[in-house]
Amino acid sequence: MMRKSTFFKSLQTRFFLVLVLIGVLPFSAVTLRLLQTERQELLHQSQRELMGLARGLSVELDNRLLELLKDSRVIASLPEIVSMDPKQQLPLLRQLYVQYYIYGQLAVADMNGQLQVAGKDSPLVSIAHVPSYQRAAQGKQSWVVFPALFNDNLILHVHTPIRNADGVQVGVLGSPVAFPSLASSLESINIGGAAAFVLDETGHVLIHPDGAEAARRLDYTSWINLPSGGLPATFGAAQYTVDGAARVAGYAPVPNFGWT
Repeated sequence: MMRKSTFFKSLQTRFFLVLVLIGVLPFSAVTLRLLQTERQELLHQSQRELMGLARGLSVELDNRLLELLKDSRVIASLPEIVSMDPKQQLPLLRQLYVQYYIYGQLAVADMNGQLQVAGKDSPLVSIAHVPSYQRAAQGKQSWVVFPALFNDNLILHVHTPIRNADGVQVGVLGSPVAFPSLASSLESINIGGAAAFVLDETGHVLIHPDGAEAARRLDYTSWINLPSGGLPATFGAAQYTVDGAARVAGYAPVPNFGWT
């Protein structure tokens, strides 16, 4: 039989435990909500920062590409190039190829698409099949992402009309750019082991500081909730998973090239 004093002590203990549980459970729930709120705030802050970073990089890349197009137009207007005389063109192209090292080649083709001279030694093949050459031969500077002439690597082909003093088109300047050379501005971006990269108009990786990742050409359209209108995307942020790892991304359009 339990003594009276023992009974009251046991009752007090039970009552105290009930009070503790009542106090602990709401406190735990509040703490959990606070942690969830803090996590959401950190996520939103990260998304805002990544969006800002993506905006800055997209503008930088867009300006760099526009500058390359401008430089190609300047080169195509030089008297030695306009002469369409290989003896005048070759020394200048070799000099410019060293100066404008971002270009993978500087070469001149005739109006039939046959290469006449190249600043970097290579076979003088026909480029008539390259879409950007075809448009440039019709009088408009053009670019296209297309396989290189001598392998299957995708490069940025740039073709610019060459016109004489009378405005008559006499040839086409080719100034292709390899994508690894465009990745240099992305190499310094490293946030928590992640990287900045560029998607083409189909949502596949086009430019990446890691050559192996660039070669994989992953399709991000199914991971990043891009607008139904397709690419280039507007400014935004997304959560997604690649190879089992959860990631957060900010994205922005490269406005004049249809990339993201």
